[in-house]
Amino acid sequence: MGSCEEIPDVPVDATDAALLPRTLEVLDLVGTAVGSVACLATSRALKKVVLNGSNVTSAGILGLERIATLEELHLVGTTEVDSVASLATSRALKKLI
Repeated sequence: MGSCEEIPDVPVDATDAALLPRTLEVLDLVGTAVGSVACLATSRALKKVVLNGSNVTSAGILGLERIATLEELHLVGTTEVDSVASLATSRALKKLI
């Protein structure tokens, strides 16, 4: 597993995160093999994304800064994330763990 389109049991075209439930506020992918969540960049309601211990990479978080509602991002134990510089432009992000 490496990207959003490979998350099982989620009937979502990874190129269109707008298909996610408009009310989805929390996404927990702890310990998964997902390497990219960049497809979430068009989310309209996500407030919290938890990626602890996942295989997400620095490139895989690109675009999360565009989520106007994202207040909290958890990256504990994500050994492939070596830069969070892209998140500097996020207006809503209050907590980066």
